[in-house]
Amino acid sequence: MIGVVVAMPPEAFAVFGRKGWLPLKTNLSIFSYQQVSATCLVVQSGLGLARAEEAAQWLLSQGVKALVSLGISGGLIEDLATGDLLLADTFTGREREFKADVTGVARCSAALERTALNWRCGKLVSVEQAVLSPAAKLNLAEKSGALAVDMESAAVALVAEMANLPYFALRSVCDTVSQEVGLDPARILTKEGQVKVGRLVTEIVQRPSLLLVLPGLGKDFNVALAALKQGWHVLEGEFERSR
Repeated sequence: MIGVVVAMPPEAFAVFGRKGWLPLKTNLSIFSYQQVSATCLVVQSGLGLARAEEAAQWLLSQGVKALVSLGISGGLIEDLATGDLLLADTFTGREREFKADVTGVARCSAALERTALNWRCGKLVSVEQAVLSPAAKLNLAEKSGALAVDMESAAVALVAEMANLPYFALRSVCDTVSQEVGLDPARILTKEGQVKVGRLVTEIVQRPSLLLVLPGLGKDFNVALAALKQGWHVLEGEFERSR
């Protein structure tokens, strides 16, 4: 069985649907999880490396044979547009670098190659805090050599490597390298990934210009989620055929 870590509820719901999620209380956190098929057990972990690592550890306890990090990301190079997919073969984060399972990445690449989806294979960097400005993205790209950035995948890679399990990540680009992200997820989302409505309203009151920005961010988010769902269904079909 494959264990999947996905951070935010909208990501989880877009790919796996809204029904069937069950609460899971571990030593430190409360997650939601569901077994979506005979080959796939999913945990919606919430934001950040620590929660992703804990979720991955729980999946290990359930006997999964591989780990996957799934979700949206920020682009770090001009060649990646909103809705493009990154199949990560290398991860960097927490001052470590990890290599994904070569055989698994090759199989996934072959499956994606048979589709009309826009995708790339390359390095993904995971950070503790969201990267919001074009300047910060370019700086991170130069330092890391990564094509995209997220906040979870390196933690999943660490757990998998320590357990000697295959792993990879599939990420869909939401904000591009030249795009300013007007809202810091850490300010408007709970640790579980739920929107703090009061905090969001306060941000808008303090910065009314956000009313012009938010519709575009929402549109890009939906485009990224739709591509993520398509990409994952391609890969899940490949896993089902190989059982």
